[in-house]
Amino acid sequence: MTPEARERLETLVSTTNGFEIAEKDLRMRGPGEFFGTRQHGDMAFAVAHPLRDRELLELARHEALTLTGDPAQAGTLQSILAALGAAWEKRYNLASVG
Repeated sequence: MTPEARERLETLVSTTNGFEIAEKDLRMRGPGEFFGTRQHGDMAFAVAHPLRDRELLELARHEALTLTGDPAQAGTLQSILAALGAAWEKRYNLASVG
């Protein structure tokens, strides 16, 4: 048994929490590609890395939920989404749907 296999099994024995297991797997394998088919390796995140920048990503999530939960911010939210939609389509070669 390889050391990596032993570490995986020890994780499964030590917890039944799927989030802990997934985080351990992410640390061991790397995140792979977000918009691709590769399942293993380093994606080379341009803005934030999900493991290294966890606190920053949690703060961004909180801010996004605050923005989307406030009806008074609907106009601001629509402007942000309109700008992001076009930028993300171009950057990630996404197709418009709808």
